Amino acid sequence: MWVSGKTNSATNEAVSAVSSFYLDAMADRRAKTIINLIDNNFEHMEKALTLFEDEGIETQEHFRAMIGKIKQLLSLNRFALVDKDNVVYTQYTTYTYQRCKCNDLRTF
Repeated sequence: MWVSGKTNSATNEAVSAVSSFYLDAMADRRAKTIINLIDNNFEHMEKALTLFEDEGIETQEHFRAMIGKIKQLLSLNRFALVDKDNVVYTQYTTYTYQRCKCNDLRTF
């Protein structure tokens, strides 16, 4: 019985170590994927800003057309710009983004 218990304990420790190693490897891979996605998003934004700066936007229609052009060129599903007053501009609409204030949150 004593040998069986010791073997069972060693097996559990081995399984735990392998599981821990596997989970760490998965977490590292996922972290690298997320880092790559963030880097790609920043590259998209830098390209978009360069296009806007080079274009010389003069009208609201031209601005919206550029948003649509950038969305298409960068193969994005969604693309919007937000100004310092929290006005959100998309290819077709404009709206004000309201940030949630901490004192507005309710605890249930």
